[in-house]
Amino acid sequence: MGSAGSVSQAPPFVALLPDRPLRDQSPEDLRVISVPTTAPREQVLACHTFVQELRRATKDLLAEPPPIDEGGETHFPKTWEELFTIPNAAASLRVGLRSDVVRIEELLAVLAEKLGSWLGPDLVESKHDEDVESKLGDRTATATVTAPAVKRTKSWKMLRHAFSSFKLLDDTRDKSLPGQEWRKLGLEKILPHLKGVSDEDLSVVIFHLLLGNFTDDNTGQVRRYSDQEIEAVFKKDLNAVREHVTSYVKAVVGILRQPGRPEFLSKDEQSLLVKSIKALLGNKTWNIGGQAKDVVDYIRGAAKEVLAHIAKDGEERIFPPIKGLFTDIKVPPEGKHRLDDEGILPMEELRFFTEGIAFGDVKPHPQEVLVMLEYFAKLVDPEFRKIAEELANKTNGDWRPAPPKTCVRMEAKLKHDHKDEQEPKACANIDMSR
Repeated sequence: MGSAGSVSQAPPFVALLPDRPLRDQSPEDLRVISVPTTAPREQVLACHTFVQELRRATKDLLAEPPPIDEGGETHFPKTWEELFTIPNAAASLRVGLRSDVVRIEELLAVLAEKLGSWLGPDLVESKHDEDVESKLGDRTATATVTAPAVKRTKSWKMLRHAFSSFKLLDDTRDKSLPGQEWRKLGLEKILPHLKGVSDEDLSVVIFHLLLGNFTDDNTGQVRRYSDQEIEAVFKKDLNAVREHVTSYVKAVVGILRQPGRPEFLSKDEQSLLVKSIKALLGNKTWNIGGQAKDVVDYIRGAAKEVLAHIAKDGEERIFPPIKGLFTDIKVPPEGKHRLDDEGILPMEELRFFTEGIAFGDVKPHPQEVLVMLEYFAKLVDPEFRKIAEELANKTNGDWRPAPPKTCVRMEAKLKHDHKDEQEPKACANIDMSR
């Protein structure tokens, strides 16, 4: 089986796939199917290679000319068995409707993921995969322009094959960074400096960064990966997976807590390590709240050290050269300001909301004043942004707008920061538009 040609007989597992026409199937139909654990590895590997070649053919066909010949549907594969046995399967895809090719590509993506997960991280790479890895920006391996080869660790290969495609790796749920940025952690330049971190540790970490958090289909709440998902991807249990991530976190924190930037790290690489730690601290599967006390204390202690270094740097290096520039700036007297101060909001006219006055039989809602303040902030925010932008432009500076404070945020402050404020407590929010 090679170059997306064909096989004389469809592999037995094809019988597990839906037998209705491919155009009537959906990716969800395949996700509920499991490859038997007793299937011969060589057979699954051959099928995986064949499916990957077909995926590349469909991507090339959809992305580049020559156009699909939509006049000859007769020889287009209509079922999984036909697709696996038809002579020169890749070429046969050219005689179908574009919508059918798109559907097959979607189905092949799921099938490749299934087969890749079954094969596990020790899947042997093909020469084509090695070529892909040597090209930083080429995900289809069809481009003729080559990029300098970059040495990658074994963890990179583990990542490539667990998901079986660059496309899936790029469709990361964590949008804080593109997938190709997280994968830079797999460069051989970084790993030797991560004390106690193995290739396998790094592989598990990059998985977490690429996938981010998942959400519950019913509640929409952020959740950790399920035991089934963890087993399918990592072939380990939850505790083992967490130990891999912990090894990485402790090693990176050990680097970042040092004053200054280590010589072996560029600014971009140091920034990438910082972002990776931030992302992992918010990862529900690793779960910083469930870590051992010594791990939490180590991270907290390092954070305090870094903050102390930043403060010291400001005092000793940044502030002295410019301290004389602020002598003529008038500082307003200290005081506590509120939205119900004179000249800010017409509080008398707003008593209906701020004092919770009932309207007939309709009882006031405790969040009415919060909704009112959020609405006001959204009204003035465009004008505030305009002024901020003009000020930044006139002083050759930069500006970045932040969204107006929401009811949810104000309600949270009522329970803590503003719980002892005078009524209406919500008027203690003075940074509604910022």
